[in-house]
Amino acid sequence: MAEAATLIGVREPVILTVDNGGTNTRVARGAESITAIEAYTTPQSYRRAIAKMGESAYTLLGGKRPDIVGISAAGKIVNGVIVSAGNLQKYGWTGLPFAQDVAAELGVEPERVVVINDCAAGAWAEREGRQLESEATGAFMVQSTGFGGALYSSSEIIADEPGHHYLKPGAVCADGQEGHMEAHIGGAGIARKWNLPDTHTNGQTYLLHSDPRWQEVKSDLHESMARTLVRYENDSGRALRVIGFTGSVALRGPTMLGDLQRHLNEDARTRGKAPDIKEAVYGEESGLYGAMFAARQLSHQT
Repeated sequence: MAEAATLIGVREPVILTVDNGGTNTRVARGAESITAIEAYTTPQSYRRAIAKMGESAYTLLGGKRPDIVGISAAGKIVNGVIVSAGNLQKYGWTGLPFAQDVAAELGVEPERVVVINDCAAGAWAEREGRQLESEATGAFMVQSTGFGGALYSSSEIIADEPGHHYLKPGAVCADGQEGHMEAHIGGAGIARKWNLPDTHTNGQTYLLHSDPRWQEVKSDLHESMARTLVRYENDSGRALRVIGFTGSVALRGPTMLGDLQRHLNEDARTRGKAPDIKEAVYGEESGLYGAMFAARQLSHQT
């Protein structure tokens, strides 16, 4: 009996953390930090993706079953079901019991699996990493295949879809709508807009830093962020303290974040109250860390 009490009440739970993206998936064992990551291209087949996640978990955990599973998923999640899935939607990923299917594959109870949107996971990671004072609000933004984000405070994660707000005509978003921000500044949108090869990751691969089209992308990013900050202030009275960015376009484009900071500092709409523009604390691993933090909280509740 003493051994059982130790196993249940004292030892750290075995946490499996997953960042299930539209392009790539990463699986890791969560602890105080994440060191071992198995990465692979996300299978288009939903069933194959679930099976591959199980194979990776078996390897990373040495054949042991996880106690808790945290998953960051590209899409909107409702009660463990992916109701919208970006690039994966066309392959039939929506409307399926994702959390239950993962639980069955890994041999754990469904209530031990938490699935959250990838931007919400990124915001969770930023909140843990930055530890802002209680009244402050920050944000996580990702400019990669698309453009997404979420807000956070010390007490909550606030979902948002900045990329699906209107910017200007001349580009069609992946959701079929004309002129969304994401259509102009997300990698897939950049590729469509200028008829570049579709890499499923980012148009930047095919634009040298000297390419003049970057100036339009950067100008569109500046305007998108200024409008987004004004929207936050008008809709909820939130003035952001800091925005942590990640994503292939934001981090690998030409001086994207530095120029964005200068623009927001000078723009009449945001001058004097522009947030600090930073790289995300956990960078490209933000989804993994956010899912791990969500799983850790679940382990404290069960």
